[in-house]
Amino acid sequence: MDDFANRYLFLINPRFIKIVINADNEVVAFVIGMGHIGAGIQKAKGRLFPFGIFQILHSARKSKQLNLLLGGIDTAYRGKGLDVMMGVKMLESAIAQGKTTIDSHLELEHNTKVRAEMEKMGGVVYKRFRIFGKNLAE
Repeated sequence: MDDFANRYLFLINPRFIKIVINADNEVVAFVIGMGHIGAGIQKAKGRLFPFGIFQILHSARKSKQLNLLLGGIDTAYRGKGLDVMMGVKMLESAIAQGKTTIDSHLELEHNTKVRAEMEKMGGVVYKRFRIFGKNLAE
C-alpha cells in the first residue's frame, strides 16, 4: 500500500480524494481517483525522467477520463449511504474538472452490491479481467 501511494500520490488531484470520518475523527470511508495518464505514459515512452513526468502530469490534468483507484467503507458503516454520498461528491468534482467519463477500479464479478450501485448510476461493464490457474505439478 505504501509503495502504491508513493508511486502515484504526486499525480492525484486532491479534489479526487473523498474521505468520511466519524465523531472520533477516524476514517470510515474513502475513495480516490486520478485523471487518466495513459496518453502521457505513451508520449513519454514509459520514461519518467528527464521530461516524461511533465507529459504524464499534463495528461492527467487534460484527460476527460477519471480513473477510480481505491475505495472502501468500514464494515460497521456499510449500508448507510456513505457510498452514494462519496459517489455524488466525486461526480461533482469530476464534472467541475471537465471529466466526461469515470472508469471504476477493478470489481469482482460476484461483488453484486458494488456492481448494482454502479449500474444504478448508469455504469456499464465494458471490459473484464479474469485470472485462470493451472497446477503445474501434474
